Amino acid sequence: MFKEFYINGDWWKIVFVNPWDKHLVDRTGEITLATSDYSEKIVFISESLNKELLTHVFLHELGHCIMFSCGLLFELHKMVKREFWIQAEEWVCNFIANYGCFAIKIARDVLGNDFICIEPAWDGANVA
Repeated sequence: MFKEFYINGDWWKIVFVNPWDKHLVDRTGEITLATSDYSEKIVFISESLNKELLTHVFLHELGHCIMFSCGLLFELHKMVKREFWIQAEEWVCNFIANYGCFAIKIARDVLGNDFICIEPAWDGANVA
């Protein structure tokens, strides 16, 4: 399994750890299935996950990595009060994990051979 990936100049590593590893404690002090360490660029994932849950959890963590590496946290934080920053970040990552594959599947089904997966421009420009 490929255990590293690159986003906008940041090289991220994936480390699988036991379910009680200290790296799975999140910013709120709760034990979780995975965490993303922005300073070290490491995604820690519990090694106890089945394939379906692993996919869901990794997509969620990938959302955190993308928001950090693409400078999107600042934009998100401008939209909500500081006390809701973590909740807003988690909502975005849950949206990606819950609906990202669904949206891509529909786009592929509808567009067929015209479907193109476009990577964002890394210049900070947003397309609406």
